[in-house]
Amino acid sequence: MGTIAAVLTALLAVGIDDVSTWRELIEWAWGGIQNASPWLAPLLWSLLVVAAAVLWVKGKGWQKLKAALKWAQRAVRAVDQFLTLTEDISYIKGQLQNNGGSTVKDEVQTLGRTVARIEKKVDRAARTAAEAKRTATTSQKLLQEHLSRST
Repeated sequence: MGTIAAVLTALLAVGIDDVSTWRELIEWAWGGIQNASPWLAPLLWSLLVVAAAVLWVKGKGWQKLKAALKWAQRAVRAVDQFLTLTEDISYIKGQLQNNGGSTVKDEVQTLGRTVARIEKKVDRAARTAAEAKRTATTSQKLLQEHLSRST
């Protein structure tokens, strides 16, 4: 039990940021446990791994790992978008140039001509409707005059 207490004390004394110190600590702990009891070493290491897993879960390690993976995914998407940027710009440039009918600009021009034809037809229909309204008003006045003379 003295070896376990020494390992735990050493774990508390070592900072997480110093990887080389962690490696030395693990090597020292492994050697100490092996020297203390060769058949008990795998059991103690298993308990140490379980304890580390419990501490990791209690310390919200999954959330931290998920956050790190989300950040990595966003970084990969950003790099991917950056790498395909020249292709995207080339596609957009091609769509904005006339090439005989297949680009967006050509389609917009075709739609503009169609809208202009529709506007002319609407204007003609509006003029015809105005003339019909004047004719109906005149006809109504004439009918009222005729009815008032008849009675």
